[in-house]
Amino acid sequence: MKTPLISLVCLCFAYAGFGQWSIGPKVSFGTIVQTSEDIRIIPFSNERPPNITFIGGGTVKSVGFMLQNSLGHGFLQIEGLGTAYSLQFSSEDQLRSTAEPTMHNEDHVIFELPISAGFRIKNFKIGAGPLLEFKLSKDSELESISRYEDTSRNFNTGAQGLVGYKVGKFDIDLRYVYRFSSIVDDFAIGHDILKLNRSANRLTLSFGMSFGKPKVKEELPEEEILPLAY
Repeated sequence: MKTPLISLVCLCFAYAGFGQWSIGPKVSFGTIVQTSEDIRIIPFSNERPPNITFIGGGTVKSVGFMLQNSLGHGFLQIEGLGTAYSLQFSSEDQLRSTAEPTMHNEDHVIFELPISAGFRIKNFKIGAGPLLEFKLSKDSELESISRYEDTSRNFNTGAQGLVGYKVGKFDIDLRYVYRFSSIVDDFAIGHDILKLNRSANRLTLSFGMSFGKPKVKEELPEEEILPLAY
């Protein structure tokens, strides 16, 4: 997994070397926007499954870099961000209905590669595009539940849109990320079927700074018109 990530980062920096791109650091802060909801479990074994509820998400933090290319009134923006966020769950044994629910925290660290294309209106920009995610680590307290299995994938996809403001070298972007996978796609309870039509979608506010300018084509000097000899 490390080799593809290093290759992606090197490729992005190589683009900046052509002079048509600007590059700079970027940091983001945000939250998981999904609200709490019970996870529906369809049992496929003789063991009664627990009641599991998705509570919500914690703070989202990202740090990385961005590449930008101005295309007339449009723009292309590529980011490489290391992102950390957490999810919260609660579980309750159906055989012990009087017991207090057990809380579970789940920490995720990913490398995300958002690609945005759009248009500019003066200093404002509006764009959208695909999102690639690579899992770096996952630590889940749901492991304490009987028959728990980690089914998370190393690679996920999504879509994202942004509204931003650019002044000089500084960028402020408000970005919404929609993940194509559900929250319950990342774990299983034995062979039981888990159903929850919610994803760990993120809303973040980011601050970035870009260095470098696209090369401007030099105009050829006008030829001097020599007087005609008579």
